[in-house]
Order: sequence, then C-alpha cells, then structure tokens
Amino acid sequence: MTTSFPLTDVDREAARARADRLTDEAFALGRCTRSPEYVAGVRARLRFSLAGDPVSNPYPAGTSDADAFWAGCEEGRLIARMQG
Repeated sequence: MTTSFPLTDVDREAARARADRLTDEAFALGRCTRSPEYVAGVRARLRFSLAGDPVSNPYPAGTSDADAFWAGCEEGRLIARMQG
C-alpha cells in the first residue's frame, strides 16, 4: 500500500501516527529483539507507504547499520502490504 493521492497535513500526521503504532505492534513484547537501525527502517518504510514521507538511510553505505536499516525497510513494506 502506498499513498496515491495528496494528503492534507492532518491526514499525513494521522498516517505517521498509524505507522508508528504499526511499528510498535510489530515489535511487541515476546518478539525477537531487533537492532534500533532495523526498527528505524521498518518505521521509515511504513511512513513512506502510509504518509508519503521520503525514505533516507541515515547510515553510511556498506555498514552493518545501513544493511539493518534496509532489511527493516523490507519488513515495513510487507507490513504495509498487509494493511490493504
């Protein structure tokens, strides 16, 4: 799921809050712990898919932090797809 129409500021903030809620739910107690970089990637991709925010990897290319971020983005893509 990716936004296909312009969102109002209110709708964009609601979509960001939803992305944050979905991220929190994805890493609820009992799940295998993931690195902060991985979780940041999930959140970034969900915010892209739901609110149209750009995805920008803040970690240097070729580092394990950057790899974890991109792996998290993939999970975020899957979670967004399941949202319909």
